[in-house]
Amino acid sequence: MKNIKYLVALLFLISACKHDSLIEIPASKIDCNNGEIDFVNQVLPILQTSCAVSGCHNAGSKKDGVILDTYKNIMETGGINAGDANSSELYEVLVETGNDIMPPTSSGMSLSASQKNIIKDWINQGAKNVECNQSTTSCDSVNVSFANTLQPMLDLHCVSCHTTGNTNGVFLNNYANVLISVNNGSLFGSINHESGFDAMPKDLPKLGVCELTIVKNWIAEGALNN
Repeated sequence: MKNIKYLVALLFLISACKHDSLIEIPASKIDCNNGEIDFVNQVLPILQTSCAVSGCHNAGSKKDGVILDTYKNIMETGGINAGDANSSELYEVLVETGNDIMPPTSSGMSLSASQKNIIKDWINQGAKNVECNQSTTSCDSVNVSFANTLQPMLDLHCVSCHTTGNTNGVFLNNYANVLISVNNGSLFGSINHESGFDAMPKDLPKLGVCELTIVKNWIAEGALNN
């Protein structure tokens, strides 16, 4: 009887250890002023809006066994070789051509060169689960320009879905298209999750206070093409 009890206890401990391994560990805080890529705010939004969507690589669809919605799932299923983007499947498929490229052309989504470079640099830096420490990272919501502030932000969070060629009718890949959404109120209304607008980014948390302030201030200053 004692042997049976010991066996049950051992199986319980093994099960507990396996359960613990499934826990998503919070990102480490870092000082991003040295140029290190912020996984939480730079890499994850790209993958969540472009790849971890229904029918592709979210937890429900897990196409080809790949899930790209959390750090743990990305590292376990994305074929990442930390320190070498060129031998990492996650990056390789982004720079493929023809039918092998991801996101697939048929999805209407695409990544910009800057988005691909963010993922490449993150992997080459060690593919770490890190997030910028806001106490050491400055947020300039006053000196805002479209070219240097707005468009890079939209490229990160929005353009993979809202680019010319998609089917949703909202394009945010250049100034003229962005201005349409500014003039009808949908740009700030959507990202601020206001009533009467579709909350964006779709199925993801609202953008941070700094990012929302940047957009609000840019619009208030005349939404200039600067």
